Amino acid sequence: PLSISIDNQASILAGESFYLRPGSYLADHFCRIMNKVAKDNIDFSVLLRWVPGHSGIHSNEELNKHAKLAAEGRQSNSPRTKLPHYLCHHSLLLSISALQEMQSKATNEHWVHLWHRSPWFYKLNNIDPHI
Repeated sequence: PLSISIDNQASILAGESFYLRPGSYLADHFCRIMNKVAKDNIDFSVLLRWVPGHSGIHSNEELNKHAKLAAEGRQSNSPRTKLPHYLCHHSLLLSISALQEMQSKATNEHWVHLWHRSPWFYKLNNIDPHI
């Protein structure tokens, strides 16, 4: 079986069921890839194993080093040619929380616009300009 060691328990749990959290589309994409490979290969199996972070496993330490470099900023991002196809050729999906935040902001801006055009705004503004 294919054995993948992960030092992040949330990443392992994300594959168990559908989550509406930031980045969940990445876990969904991983599950789709694994399901496709499993369909094409009868004997295929995957073992996701949790390992304690910084546990001295060389490959884990190396990945942590690269993850920290990537998190430091744009100048340390991977070249586009080294990214997986789905990250290179498609725009990234937005998380549910990002969509909710955008919708909330747009709704609030629209409400403020409507409120400032309302006759009630002018009447109440004469009484209390802080409303």
